[in-house]
Parts: sequence; structure tokens; C-alpha cells
Amino acid sequence: MANPTSRTRGTGSPGRRTMTAAARAAAKRAGRPARPEGAARREEEAVPGRTLLVEPPAGGWEDPPEPAHEHEHEHFEDEPEESAPSRRVRRSVLTAVPVLVLVAALVLAAVLGWQYRQGRQAEQARGEALAAAREAAPVVLSYDYRHLDRDFARARALLTGYFRDQYGRTTKTVVAPTATCFQ
Repeated sequence: MANPTSRTRGTGSPGRRTMTAAARAAAKRAGRPARPEGAARREEEAVPGRTLLVEPPAGGWEDPPEPAHEHEHEHFEDEPEESAPSRRVRRSVLTAVPVLVLVAALVLAAVLGWQYRQGRQAEQARGEALAAAREAAPVVLSYDYRHLDRDFARARALLTGYFRDQYGRTTKTVVAPTATCFQ
């Protein structure tokens, strides 16, 4: 498709056509005619197939507005155009959301892993306690009346804390007198 802003004849480079469009846009904004009188005469004298060179304006070239892209035409007239800061905010949010989701997933994985580990340790301790109780229960709950001191000492070695103290008092005050009275 030909550049609709270029009115020069022949095949000029896209850069020159853009410069021509820029000159016309600057003249239009300044309220001056698009071509000075001298340029019109030169154009009439121009040989077909050649590029017309335009003299730069006294104040220099002004950049024309950027051409609209196809998807920009889809905006409704009532919608305000987005500003650069709102685009930056949107990009920041779109970047921050996946980062926050990733951090939340890592925290969740760490918490669940810690809970799993705690559960496994509790299950292991429960199994060890049950095995120790199965070995210690027969020793603590049985005795031979002929060797009371030896059996009670072995049982006290397997006990701890308040239960050990209570066991010692009970065996001295209740079990030992009862077991020796029937000899």
C-alpha cells in the first residue's frame, strides 16, 4: 500500500516521504500553507520519477504524531486513552501477581512439609514408646517374692519422674509387706 501522506511523484525513499509528511504536519499545526510558493514552482519543474526535496522550516522539523496501530482503532471515542503511568502500574501489578502467587506457593509448601515432618516424628516416637512399653510392662508389673528388692530395682530403672517415686512408695508400703506375709 502506498504511503497516503506522501504526495510526491515517483519512488522516493520511505525516509524522504516521512520527512515530507512531517513538513506538512508541522505547517498545518503552524497554520501556514503546506508548500511555500517557491516549492510549488520547483514541483512544477520537477522531472517525473524524481524525489522532491523540501527545505526545512526555520524553526526545525517537528515530529508528526505516531500512526495508529490497528488495535488502537478498536477503542471507543468515550474511553480515555491510557497514560504511561497507568500502563506501568498495570505492568507492575501483572508482574507482582505471579511473584506473590509463587511466594505463597513456596510458603504453603514449606508449612505443609514442616507439618508432614512433625507428623512423621510423632508417629516414630509413638512407635518407639509402644515398643518400650511392651518391654517394660512385664518387668514393672511382675516380681518374685523371693527376690523383691532385685525385681523392684530393675523396674525402677525403667521408670521416670513422678511415676517412679509413686512406684517406690507403693512397693515398699503395700506390695512388699503383702508378698512377705504369705511366706
